[in-house]
Amino acid sequence: MKFVVLVVVCTLFSCALAAPLWKVFCQGTPLFRGRADPIVNPGSLAQHSHKVFGGSAFDFGNKSTAPIDYFGQIFNSNCTTCSITIDKSVYWVPDLYYQWPNKSLSLVPQGGLTVYYPSRQGSGAQANPAWQAIPPGLRIVAGSPTRRTYNASIVSQKAISYACLSSTSSGPETGEFPTATRVCDNGLRAQVWFPMCWNGKDLDSADHFSHMSYPIEAPDGGNCPAGYPVRIPGVFFELLFSVSSFPHGNGVQPFLWSNGDTTGNGLHGDFLNGWDPKIMQQAIQDPSCDISNTNFGNSPQNCKPFTPYVKSTNPDQSCLIEKHLRTYEDLGINHRIPHLPGCNPITGEGAIVTPCQGAWPQTKIDNNYRVAIRAKNGLYWSINTPNDNLVASVSQANLSYSEMFTIVPQYGANAKLVAIQSEIMLQFMSDNSRGGSPFKFNRGSPSGWEFYTVTFVNGTGPSAAGTPATILANSNGQYLQQHADGSIWSDAKTVTAASYFYFVDPNPTTDTRTSTQGFTPFETSAGVSNLQADSMENSANNMKASVVAVMMVIAALLVAL
Repeated sequence: MKFVVLVVVCTLFSCALAAPLWKVFCQGTPLFRGRADPIVNPGSLAQHSHKVFGGSAFDFGNKSTAPIDYFGQIFNSNCTTCSITIDKSVYWVPDLYYQWPNKSLSLVPQGGLTVYYPSRQGSGAQANPAWQAIPPGLRIVAGSPTRRTYNASIVSQKAISYACLSSTSSGPETGEFPTATRVCDNGLRAQVWFPMCWNGKDLDSADHFSHMSYPIEAPDGGNCPAGYPVRIPGVFFELLFSVSSFPHGNGVQPFLWSNGDTTGNGLHGDFLNGWDPKIMQQAIQDPSCDISNTNFGNSPQNCKPFTPYVKSTNPDQSCLIEKHLRTYEDLGINHRIPHLPGCNPITGEGAIVTPCQGAWPQTKIDNNYRVAIRAKNGLYWSINTPNDNLVASVSQANLSYSEMFTIVPQYGANAKLVAIQSEIMLQFMSDNSRGGSPFKFNRGSPSGWEFYTVTFVNGTGPSAAGTPATILANSNGQYLQQHADGSIWSDAKTVTAASYFYFVDPNPTTDTRTSTQGFTPFETSAGVSNLQADSMENSANNMKASVVAVMMVIAALLVAL
């Protein structure tokens, strides 16, 4: 693996003259994770998995939905997982994995996403540009998931970079993974610059890039080329991954993106605008939003147009996606997996990669059970936050990651016992009052009294159809049963009083998809499939959102005049 040093004329956000700058902080727990990408693959499974942050109305999208209409949906999100509530934009990036010597894969923890919005000048006639708010409906993609080489003369390739944060082996930023020779004990930072020059006409393009351009000189500033007269605030992603617990720096590059890229060249980011253009235009023009007054963007509340919308730099931890997206492939959230989700062969430096067809079988490589658990009311266990009571309230049609649980066998003296972990939260199930209240998932690790005995009626493990089992709480020696409201308690004193729970294996062992490049269309020839209907607003709301969006475009253009 060769390393390319990026030559930067000035530090990231200190070389600009007086100009607006603010940051948006997105929480570490994503809004959604999985194979969804409404820009590149609307209405279909994406080729690889992503972590998604931002507006809660995010979904798979639809080929027949125009960008301005989808903006209306996103802009009307109930909440955002990011720190400025007026910003309902959606941001997503691929997942990062670590490959062990036996070829198994672990998902690398990420510390959230920071999005910078710097306003960058050019020179000459563009030294003092009239920045325009990002137009409603604009979609921007930066980077390419199929690229596996680096060319320092191409500005768009210099938009992808890495910084190894280390107490001993830090070095200059690179255009490829630096982890073959450096130990990043303080984390690996991945960085993506988005193009900031717009053609002023199109909200998207066939390749999702041609309607935008980077400045001529560099991805982070300079003059916009001919044909791209509108300069918008820059968008810059900063992602920090906790790589310190994974062996690296010994001459082998063990990290890879969910698209199978081991070089780092295939890093990419997606941006769906969800800003109120009037507020953004005010921020661009208000002196209080200057880089010095916002403390290099770290204090966006000092920017007066944002003050009512910045409660703190901490995002809303309670913001959840509004619609269930029926994709719950095994991403390896809390255990190792043998293949990347989808069909993404692991590739190194070389020619542009063509995605393969279908998807790898979702087989397990350890003794844990990954299950959905169905109760006697026919509904599935569901949990979203540590403060929620465990309830059986979700239908099979709406299963998602919040309904996936891992049954973790214990060893040694507790060999017959298991712990039960929520996949979405990585928290373990506990009955704090030992039978006197519903269960919650609020323990970071199992303790001696949070173990359970799972007894399968037919003596086998989970099945696709569901295997009935009883669950005995070790803390009080009583069985779990479902109450009338769907909540789960450990208050059945005998096995005959216990409720049966059905352990359903959600992992497909075969894949019958035949569509090109492994994408499974959710839309049907007759219109919209049930899945898409589950995740769409009704027609009246769509019409209302579209009208609002069009009015906002007109307002933005008037402000820019």
